Amino acid sequence: MSMNGKWFAATLVLVGVSSFLAGRQTGSTRDDAVLRELQQVRSRLDALATRDAATARPAPAAAPTTVDTSRLSAELAQVLRDELARAPLTARPAPTPAPAPVEPTPQATRAHQQARQLLDDAARARRWTTEDALAFRRALVDMTPAQRDEAIRWLVTAINSQSLDVQTQGSPF
Repeated sequence: MSMNGKWFAATLVLVGVSSFLAGRQTGSTRDDAVLRELQQVRSRLDALATRDAATARPAPAAAPTTVDTSRLSAELAQVLRDELARAPLTARPAPTPAPAPVEPTPQATRAHQQARQLLDDAARARRWTTEDALAFRRALVDMTPAQRDEAIRWLVTAINSQSLDVQTQGSPF
């Protein structure tokens, strides 16, 4: 905070205190003294305001309104290429091999077939009941992750295409 700002803040505090005291005073001699003090404070504030206005800085120049984004994109791409080329090969993480697909067990295959049969029966009846949802949940437990994803995708697709009227209490699966 500059010296002028400190004076300004001190003056504002002084004006506030003086105004408070002026309202609390009852004697006319004290009122005259307070009024003279307030007039002095006002004179100082006017002088500070005039001096600050004379020394105020001009507004900064406006930033350019157009940006060449293609040039910036090219520069950014070049910087990225340079940085990647400089990075040591040991710093780069080794690619992780994709996990081997889990071979479904006979129990998982049965559960998958039961879920598919359940979905086919529901599609013929055009409704999905609470009992269907419970049986579907029991079948999901025994499936592999890939089978589970496929069964859920079948159900969600049927619900979203409005092939099934969902009549469950709560979640459809």
